[in-house]
Amino acid sequence: METQHEVAPALRPFEEVYAERAGVAEAAVGQLAAELRERAAPFGGFVDKATESFVSLLERGGKRMRGVLVLTGYEMYGGQNQEAAARAAAIVEADHAYLLVMDDIADVAEKRRGEDTVHEDMRRFLGAHTSGTRARKMGEDIANVAAADAHVLGTAALLQVGLEYDGVSPEAALRAGILWSEGLSLTAKGQIMDISSSVRPDLTEEEIIEIARLKTSYYSILKPLQLGATLAGASLEQTEAFWRYAEPAGLAFQLQDDIIGIYGDPDQTGKPPMSDIIEGKQTLLMRKALDATRGEQYSTLRSALGNPMLSVHHFNQCRNYIKSCDAYNAVREAAIQYAKEASYALTTIPDVPPQEALFLKEVAWYGANRNF
Repeated sequence: METQHEVAPALRPFEEVYAERAGVAEAAVGQLAAELRERAAPFGGFVDKATESFVSLLERGGKRMRGVLVLTGYEMYGGQNQEAAARAAAIVEADHAYLLVMDDIADVAEKRRGEDTVHEDMRRFLGAHTSGTRARKMGEDIANVAAADAHVLGTAALLQVGLEYDGVSPEAALRAGILWSEGLSLTAKGQIMDISSSVRPDLTEEEIIEIARLKTSYYSILKPLQLGATLAGASLEQTEAFWRYAEPAGLAFQLQDDIIGIYGDPDQTGKPPMSDIIEGKQTLLMRKALDATRGEQYSTLRSALGNPMLSVHHFNQCRNYIKSCDAYNAVREAAIQYAKEASYALTTIPDVPPQEALFLKEVAWYGANRNF
């Protein structure tokens, strides 16, 4: 008697799956943006403008990676209501925009993804009513409040997923909300450490990696995956194993981000390449360069950090020295090693379907090799 063997379905290419999930997240972001506009409309004037400025950032695109990972975690554990997962993905993307607003204010950035940052847009708008330092300060304050308003509404909407969508229990939505809030809290602590690093020239490599872990591994990788999986009914014990993957995957992403910050194409990154050095950011790239150089090269690098008057010539010298002292190659190798660790970790996490294992492996490698 012949025995019939079940043939496993062919695995879909990473690019196809990513584009599909990013499209789902993008559509849900559009719906959430419309709701934020509708809520602000009755108040008119400054409230309407501030909300529109924030929503413009939210709708400005990007990779939608965090939303994609929410959908991935949901599908990994057999979630059946994609609308519920898409709603959660949009909320996570709105919180990403919320953190970008704070980041841009801290960095005194005027551009994000090729357009005015929210606080800069508000400063220009306020120019009709006041000017100078007052317009700038009011623009920052209003941008922060508008972003916080969207965050609060998003938090409530995440809890409501368990009441408004079939297949998601109120308990699961509550646990997902708690997990996500914990991740944002850790990210905030990482942001405080990152901002204060500009006045800490003695920051060690270990401390820099800890900042990257708090700012990226939790909020960009671990918590979105856990949130989606929790909405699908996964237990805390099941989702805790994600950390073995998320930590190195997030570090690979952040180290490459630091490289892009100095060597990236501004037409692709949407931010000036000199900004990280002008802000005095203590990245692993700069730490390794400072430790590896002496004399004139060291002085050139050190005097560039936190220098608001940094010239293009001075900046280009820094870029050359970072490469010639091998700091660039060392950080690239570290990012690749973290991607390898993340790929291996997937083999140690139980119950990850082959399609999702392949997808997450490619996410880690994408993070380590991306150009923007």
